[in-house]
Amino acid sequence: MWKRLLEKDMKLLHPDVNFSLLTKLSENWTLGAIEKVVKGTIRTFNASLVEARRVKKERDEDVLAAHAAGGRVVSMGTKKIRMEDFCHGLSENEPIFLEQAKCWNTWFNKTPLQKARMATQFAHKSGDKKGKKDKKGNKKRG
Repeated sequence: MWKRLLEKDMKLLHPDVNFSLLTKLSENWTLGAIEKVVKGTIRTFNASLVEARRVKKERDEDVLAAHAAGGRVVSMGTKKIRMEDFCHGLSENEPIFLEQAKCWNTWFNKTPLQKARMATQFAHKSGDKKGKKDKKGNKKRG
């Protein structure tokens, strides 16, 4: 799911982003919580890019003045989303523990709509196994 959520932003990712490790770190997390981390990380990254562009514009003005005075010009690399950015997002949220999931499933299975769904599924599955029989006990073909 990490790859699917980040597929449109792959060009923003640093090569150190390890999807296997992210998957292991986010075990027992809901998809919504993982999506929240991804969106929050990208939002924070984009905000930092806007700030970096503002600073770069100011720095470029200083560089032009330094270059005109015979100074040395230093260029910076491209900023990318790193593994620790996702780890920071994951550390701010809590996973769903097995006890919570069991508790929720117990409650949900008692709701009228879920009871109806389960009865329909059970009737459908048991209908496939049992065939109708005639008075002699032979299965009817239909």
